[in-house]
Amino acid sequence: MRLNSNRRLVAAGVLLAVLGGTQALAQESATPADAKSRTVEVNPGRAEAVHPGAATLSRLMRPVTIEFNGDQLENVLRFLRDVAGVEMEILWADDRNASGLDKEKSITLNARGLSVLNVLEKVLEQAASGSLTGGASWQLTDNGQLQVGTKDRLNQYRRRSIYDVADLMFEVTDKTQVPEFDLQSAFQQGGGGGGGGGQSPFQTQNQNQQGQAPIDRDEKMRDLQRLITDLVETEQWVDNGGDGASITRWQNTFIINAPDYIHRQIEGYSFWPKTPATTGGNAAKGRYVTLDLRMLNSTPDVPMRQREVTAFVPGR
Repeated sequence: MRLNSNRRLVAAGVLLAVLGGTQALAQESATPADAKSRTVEVNPGRAEAVHPGAATLSRLMRPVTIEFNGDQLENVLRFLRDVAGVEMEILWADDRNASGLDKEKSITLNARGLSVLNVLEKVLEQAASGSLTGGASWQLTDNGQLQVGTKDRLNQYRRRSIYDVADLMFEVTDKTQVPEFDLQSAFQQGGGGGGGGGQSPFQTQNQNQQGQAPIDRDEKMRDLQRLITDLVETEQWVDNGGDGASITRWQNTFIINAPDYIHRQIEGYSFWPKTPATTGGNAAKGRYVTLDLRMLNSTPDVPMRQREVTAFVPGR
């Protein structure tokens, strides 16, 4: 399918490197048909294989310069899919789902040097303006596929995650009264030549600080819960009258049942690309280093040789 003749595309660079591995996940497969959610338990102590979504995000980081002039949303999304080289599931409106994306929505956009992901987010913002309630977004499926659609449709794909927030509940008490060291008493005991029955040179002060109320963990948990539901997709939470996500407190954890686009805004992705592809070298063809996709292993392209150099050190 041909696009507007005035469209210009300049794709540059290579896939971005992805750091690290994902956290271990224990999941139950879920589909909107059976209305089940999968439970995810985070185990940061183990390093597992890279999440399949890592390659998808790397491709979406590819910079492009592109222009759309009144093109249909269907053509625009499929064009971005082909440019990035990713699998994209588009949740269109149809006879069974009236809340999906409108294929004929007109898109006008001029982007220069932006990543494909940035362009996609701007396109979805236009696609949701004026006609859709709740907006549109994107998320990653379990197999790393890119999924785009209205938030109402994305809400059908949920997972349960357990967030341990015990470290956020810890509070350091400010101690202003500390033990004092009696130097004269220490000298007197040292000169006596006696055993270890002398008085301690440390004069202990009262450690109980006045005006410090005990920490109310339940109140802090409630404050943190309100912070999450007020800043992340406010309209989607059950606590705020929505039906897209729920949050439950249990001891020092939050159990959140929500679609991936909401979890992404809470904890991000451990496999999110952080740096461009690493390259090295100089004009004299000195030393080069190549890194694999996970950037966990490095291999020199030429042998590394030790070489003595002279230097001037001031004052010597």
